[in-house]
This record gives sequence, C-alpha cells and structure tokens, in this order.
Amino acid sequence: MKCLLPLFEYKSLLKPMILATAMLTIQFSYAFDELIEIEVPPKKSHEECLNLLTTSNLHYDFNASSPINFNIHYHQNGKTIYPVKEYGVTKNSHASYKPTASITYCMMWVNIENKAVTVNYYFKDSNPTN
Repeated sequence: MKCLLPLFEYKSLLKPMILATAMLTIQFSYAFDELIEIEVPPKKSHEECLNLLTTSNLHYDFNASSPINFNIHYHQNGKTIYPVKEYGVTKNSHASYKPTASITYCMMWVNIENKAVTVNYYFKDSNPTN
C-alpha cells in the first residue's frame, strides 16, 4: 500500500489530533450512560431517585413533548425539600445540581397536561462512589 502523505506531513498532523482528542475527552467527561424515554400519563408524575454525596455533582438533561413541571427534591424530618423547581418547561439542557447533604435525591417530572407527555432524559453523578 502506498503512503498518501510524506512522513513529515503525518508528524505535523499529530499534534492537532492529540489536542482534539484531549478536548473531546474534557468536553464529554460527564458523558451520560444512556437515554431514558418515558411516557408520563395525564396529571401523573415520574420520579427518578438516587443516592448522592456532598462530593457529588448531578448532571442532567431532559426534553419533553409538552410543558411539564420539574423538580429535584429530598425528604428530611417528615418534610419535602425542593432545591430545584421549574414550571411549564419543555427542556433543561446540561444542568447540574450540587447536593448539600449525603442522602437520596429525586428528580420528578409532573405532567400538567390532559394528554400523555413523552420525556427523554439523561443523568449522571460525576462522583459515582456512593
């Protein structure tokens, strides 16, 4: 097989290729594991709960086919605490939440429509040692 470029030209391409690879690694260091798709029935909700540490950083992203209410909450001393609340949203791109306590947190999507709403979401704990 014949070489298409002289050797010196390959060497000149090596540095930009390494730099591009490093940039992609940094950009996707919080890569999500999988896309989750759910259908939330009218006037119902879907909840995704996970244990987080104070050293965690929850990264999440979602989009909905119609407006929904979204929150992140936890339960403490018989009360529900809502550190994140959003009303009538259809997406939340590349958001993150830093826990204040090492407990179970829940992300909740509440369908405010009279029809089913499709929600696609990703999430990842950047410190999955819990």
